[in-house]
Amino acid sequence: MSQLEERTLTCAACTAPFVAQVATSLNAVRSPAAREAALAGRLHHVDCPHCRAPHRVETTFGYMDVERGHWLAVFPPEELPYWGAREAVSHDSFWQVSDRAPMLWNFRATEMTLRCVFGLADLREKLLIWDSGLDDAIVEAWKLELEATEPALATDVLRFAGREGDEIIFAVGQDGHAVAAPWGRYTILRAQRGPLRARHPALFKGPFVDRRRLRA
Repeated sequence: MSQLEERTLTCAACTAPFVAQVATSLNAVRSPAAREAALAGRLHHVDCPHCRAPHRVETTFGYMDVERGHWLAVFPPEELPYWGAREAVSHDSFWQVSDRAPMLWNFRATEMTLRCVFGLADLREKLLIWDSGLDDAIVEAWKLELEATEPALATDVLRFAGREGDEIIFAVGQDGHAVAAPWGRYTILRAQRGPLRARHPALFKGPFVDRRRLRA
């Protein structure tokens, strides 16, 4: 079951206070509209009731999709520097909940993909990657390769945006700029998953599957 809470916000535009509902946990099976909102980039987006200024509320919550086998701990983007501690919390929380759950869930839990992400944009990217049938660790390794060949792409804001025919689209920066990469390159990297894992072991272990962990 999804759980919501009311939070008092202050509008950055008109400075008036207002109340908005945000999730403390989301169940994508029981609340498919929440998943659709996350994919569309609308989750936790609210307008000030006084001046209609848009706001994106970044908060900590859990996202679970049992049908697709996904469990994500979502933290605000500003907590990225503490990813090690947040990753440990994600791992421990998931297994503590699983240990208290019925035996049937314990078997299901071993098949779940557990991830730790920072911000709604990162949550959206993971869902887009999985909806495209891709391995998010391979995608992160691909980003490292792209950054090495094109230093201009070496930015924290390099995200998978989707597949168009035989090309994979990556969004660069905050201005909507995008670059295309050939789909064939992904198939090659996927075939080399073993060597990639040996080269970047930290990228393939733990819930924080993100190339930014290698920079810390």
